[in-house]
Formats: sequence, C-alpha cells, structure tokens
Amino acid sequence: MVQLHERSWGNQTYTGRPTLKQIMDAPVVTIWRPIKEDKQQRFTIKTHKSTDDVEQYMTKLLFRAHIKLPEERLVRVFVNHKQVVVKAVRILFQELPTD
Repeated sequence: MVQLHERSWGNQTYTGRPTLKQIMDAPVVTIWRPIKEDKQQRFTIKTHKSTDDVEQYMTKLLFRAHIKLPEERLVRVFVNHKQVVVKAVRILFQELPTD
C-alpha cells in the first residue's frame, strides 16, 4: 500500500501528507479513499499515535454525520505494520432524567 501511495502521488502533495519515514515509523497508519468515486482521486494516508485517534474520528462520524457528511472513508488500518479490522462497536444508552 505504501509503494502504491508513493508511486501514485510522486512529488505531488495533499494536506497533511506524511513523509515515507513518518509512514514507516508510525504506530498506526490509516488508508482513506474519497467518498466520491472519481478515477482521478487517489487514496491518502494518515499517521496516528494510537488507535484512539481513529476511534474518536469514527465516534464523531456517528454523531455528526447529519451535520456534515464525510468526504472520505476509512479503507484500512495498520497497527505496528500489521493490518487490523474493527472487531466490535458498542453503543450504550442511558435514560434521560425526568423533571
């Protein structure tokens, strides 16, 4: 994936594009694809310190999707150079207090 990314983008850049060293050194790397399918749009990579960053993004999506739709979707997640998948999602409900 990193090779494809580097070949696809070459010397071009995008906001927040990590360097090859940052990608290889990051504990968590995510691959993103634009929601609008366009053959000219390429996937992007983001680096993270932990999976907490990804979890926070996904939680925000759940609660804010009606305000602003996302422009990209998460395609893959790598932790310590190994691909991982979301194993579970848990939503907890709490009764509102009555007056």
